Amino acid sequence: MHADRIVVLDQGAIVGIGTHEELMDSCDEVYVFGFDITEGMKFELDHARKKKKPVRLYDERFNVINVRTLPIDERATPEYRMAVRIEMNKEEKPMSEGLMKMAEGYEMIAAGIRQMISEGRRLPDAAGEVTEKKEAAEAESPKGKEKDEPQIDRKTVRAFLTEKSRAGKTSEVKNLITEFGYSKLSDVPDEKLGALYQKAQAL
Repeated sequence: MHADRIVVLDQGAIVGIGTHEELMDSCDEVYVFGFDITEGMKFELDHARKKKKPVRLYDERFNVINVRTLPIDERATPEYRMAVRIEMNKEEKPMSEGLMKMAEGYEMIAAGIRQMISEGRRLPDAAGEVTEKKEAAEAESPKGKEKDEPQIDRKTVRAFLTEKSRAGKTSEVKNLITEFGYSKLSDVPDEKLGALYQKAQAL
């Protein structure tokens, strides 16, 4: 960084000569590898920002680092985040304040889960289980039972239908039973007697 001139070689051939700033100005992009930021790298990032040079971030294994997820990337130190905070490609836009808060919130949740695991505590089950328990409780509650069809015994239904048959509505009674998918009253299951009885009221 403090040299008067720097010579850049590519397979033995000189491809560039100049000061540190001049060589950076001739570059199309700046690449950062790893999460350790030296003073020289800070200088380069600052110069790249001033010259509006795109900066590409990679980890030690040459995997691309997503700038948008950098706030929740556990590998990145506060110093690293500060140094590369605005080093984004032209195609990328900074995270809005709202998204930043969301990212911080997810990081807090992740930290809480890690702590619960380290303490050997049981994690909450999926929301689906909570919903199932709630629905089961509602079904067992008196309010839920009120929605069920009224329970009525077969003797009462038979007596009512017999009365309707004597009143000259034998065919209507048979059609009603057939409508429920059965040929005679004795075949109708108990759980359907209430619905049949209610519908018979209109005969």
